[in-house]
Amino acid sequence: MGTAPSEVFVERLTLRPTLACNFSCKYCNEYSPHYSPSQVQPLDAVLRDLDRAMELIDRVRIFEVSGGEPLMYRPLPQVLRHIGGYSGRFEFFSLVTNGSIRFGDDVLSALQEMGQKVRVILDDYGPELSKHAQGNVELLAGRSIRFEQRDQYANVHLNGWLDFSDLTLKHDEDSAKRLFAECVCPQKLHWVVTLHNGRLYPCHVLRRCTELGIVTENPRECINIHDKSLTDGEIRCNIMGLYGLDVLSACRYCGGFVEGRERIVPAEQSLRSALT
Repeated sequence: MGTAPSEVFVERLTLRPTLACNFSCKYCNEYSPHYSPSQVQPLDAVLRDLDRAMELIDRVRIFEVSGGEPLMYRPLPQVLRHIGGYSGRFEFFSLVTNGSIRFGDDVLSALQEMGQKVRVILDDYGPELSKHAQGNVELLAGRSIRFEQRDQYANVHLNGWLDFSDLTLKHDEDSAKRLFAECVCPQKLHWVVTLHNGRLYPCHVLRRCTELGIVTENPRECINIHDKSLTDGEIRCNIMGLYGLDVLSACRYCGGFVEGRERIVPAEQSLRSALT
């Protein structure tokens, strides 16, 4: 274990208070349709995890709340206000929503209180699915809350989604390392670290593989922020160690977020299935 870093800086930190979603996307990157029952964390657990994470992390460039569909999470205004208490520690804040639920006044007020650091990302999947997309644009504009409306059905954002549903073994160790070296998540995005159920995951595929027992939970990849067997300094080392990894155990089971992979139509709906 190395010396505790003087500062822990996370490029992107995403809080997912719920993985529940009112869509049932066949190729959901967060695997939301596969949870039965849907994963919804109690407010006290969410706030406890948030406070603990911010004890360990000094600065965040982009702090994001996503899901699932975060507007389905009833205590969302309380979560937003709690995050706002850390606004001096992050540069930007994003809330990502699918345009299917109308913003309530309580959520809009909480976003407004966070000031100019806020940007709401409205993914618009067309009038059938994102029924409130345009109405939400008007609500946000009326409150002078910054937003980005991403077209996911006509002029499709980034030319579509990628399919991460197949988690069968695909690579040996060397091939997995080559995939990692080309993957957008660690190389260009510098990880999208997700805070969920008391753990920090650098990759959504790693989270799912760990949940399913496909890979064994590794404290160098999956950071248990409440681990009493480690000092805060050791956990801080592990967080910063994410940026020095050259492969994840889940890479052997992943198709990769790499250039040249076939893109698929976003938000193709399917029947909900049980957790497998």
